[in-house]
Amino acid sequence: MVLQIIFIQKKSKHPLSECSEYYLDDKDFITKAIKLDPNSIKFASKTLRQDKQIAILILKKDKKLANKYIFKKTLNEIK
Repeated sequence: MVLQIIFIQKKSKHPLSECSEYYLDDKDFITKAIKLDPNSIKFASKTLRQDKQIAILILKKDKKLANKYIFKKTLNEIK
């Protein structure tokens, strides 16, 4: 619910640009954020950008973003 409100109130900055590292490293939080806005992958922690489930999700949503933000090793492992 809170995440949806943040995205509704979105102005010029991406809502996750001001989010704490704790949430940017939280898999459930980032998964929900990506489902609402695939650009959220830009703010995910390095650990989550290496996660296979996150990689699969972002590949389904936006291949261009996946290729830019997901680690190449992770992409190769899931292809």
